Amino acid sequence: MTRTFIAAAGAAAALLLSLPALAEDIKETVCAQGTYSVPCPKVVWCPAARCGIAVARPDGMIEILYSSEEKMGRTVRRPTLAGKPMDLQNLAGRVIVFEWEDSGDIGRDGADLAVKDIVYVVMPPRNAG
Repeated sequence: MTRTFIAAAGAAAALLLSLPALAEDIKETVCAQGTYSVPCPKVVWCPAARCGIAVARPDGMIEILYSSEEKMGRTVRRPTLAGKPMDLQNLAGRVIVFEWEDSGDIGRDGADLAVKDIVYVVMPPRNAG
């Protein structure tokens, strides 16, 4: 993968160096793995096979936007940790990336979801109020 990345980065650099005026005029950007520049999105890597992205709700439930298991996507679940409901009130409205464990109720809306770890929480900038 490193050789591929270096080759892609080299090709992108050569392209940009060959067209510097054009790149400045239209503000073209080259997105490459491991880099971030506007308007390229940051890439969030989940270190687990069973991953999900959700929005925490004030009622203690999470709305799952994406899951590595398609049946679980677009469901609402109650996250649990060691068999007890998780308190996510301080994360209400925030996007979380989490690792989950299979409890056997993958596709059932409203079922408890055993969360192994919350990997990332998307928070507003410190000066955003």
